[in-house]
Amino acid sequence: MHLRVNEFNLQHTLESGQFFRYYLKDGFYYVISGNNFFKIRQQGKNLEFLGTKRKFVQQFLGLNHDFETVKKQFSKDKYLNTAMKQYSGLRIMKQNQWETLISFICSSASNIPKITKNVNLLAENFGKKINFENETAFAMPMIGEMNDLAKIKNCKVGFRAKYLFEANRIPTDFFDIIKNLNYTDAVSQLTTLNGVGEKIADCVLLFGCNRLEAFPVDVWIKRVVQELYFDNKETNNKEIKKFGQEKFGKNAGYANQYLYHWRRNQ
Repeated sequence: MHLRVNEFNLQHTLESGQFFRYYLKDGFYYVISGNNFFKIRQQGKNLEFLGTKRKFVQQFLGLNHDFETVKKQFSKDKYLNTAMKQYSGLRIMKQNQWETLISFICSSASNIPKITKNVNLLAENFGKKINFENETAFAMPMIGEMNDLAKIKNCKVGFRAKYLFEANRIPTDFFDIIKNLNYTDAVSQLTTLNGVGEKIADCVLLFGCNRLEAFPVDVWIKRVVQELYFDNKETNNKEIKKFGQEKFGKNAGYANQYLYHWRRNQ
């Protein structure tokens, strides 16, 4: 199947640290999300994909966002304008909320290769096998299926094991409740979970729920915001988050992701 796209870059989007379950083979990205296992590549303004539906691809890759408004807003900020030119077409994805929660619990005090290894091991140990063409992968387990603490520990997740085990006990309608809350209440609800602070809650809201006002603050965002906007003055995470949300408003999450990806690759 084919999909024509404007202002979109598949590589920048998939490789920007918001999503972890993909690999490259023969010029295609093979992607695992929920029960979806498919391949996709971009040639100019054309997306070619096989194994999933057009509607899923559009939502999953953030193709329905009003990207022109984002570009116009950020062109007025010299740092974001530079980041957007360098990584043009990077979109905020819309992932499965439960998978996003699990992935970003794994992200605590970690790095992208290790997070990728952890989530893939959790899928292999608890998820069902899915096949596509001659490839085999494992779906992430559903809520309630990651129910063996010793087995979770064997997935090399370290101190995060107990948090993953406890997260597995959330009600199956947890995210239905979250999506009906305002942003502040949604953060509060997520941070009732052990091992979930504001940064992880914001990642879940941004990448799983498309709450584009979220502004996750990790070491990279703290570093880049201090360097560019606070004249290298030491600033706490709460102040940085407040600054990001007030300065960038309803598209704070897009500003966050561009600054993060730009700074991390410098």
